[in-house]
Amino acid sequence: MMNVFYELERMKHLMNSLLDTPFFWEEVREGRLNYANIYENESGYMIQMLAPGVKKENVEVNYENDLLTITIHKPEEKMEDVRWIRRERLQPVETRSYRLSADLDPTKIEAKLVDGVLLVFLPRRAQRETKKIDVKVK
Repeated sequence: MMNVFYELERMKHLMNSLLDTPFFWEEVREGRLNYANIYENESGYMIQMLAPGVKKENVEVNYENDLLTITIHKPEEKMEDVRWIRRERLQPVETRSYRLSADLDPTKIEAKLVDGVLLVFLPRRAQRETKKIDVKVK
């Protein structure tokens, strides 16, 4: 049986992602929706993702070719003598990938877990001065 409310929420999320800034272009999403909060300030951008009960060794944050990939391996909840009727919260692996803007400094990306929330900080590059080049006529 299809969950109509889940599908409506998923469609709303997908439609909203079309209107997101072109800075964060989501490439891949596997597993159920793990919503991410993304905001910016003067120094860079922050991604917040829920990761309750997840340990540091179960989180991977990778950056390659302007693509940031966050993978969260969630512990399997083992319950004996239980017949699941519905199971939405726990997916064994959730992966989100974002195509990043060129104004970020990938060498300074930081990630940490704080009270069940994964925080990924993406700092901006230092502003470089534009060098004016004189055109010579011969």
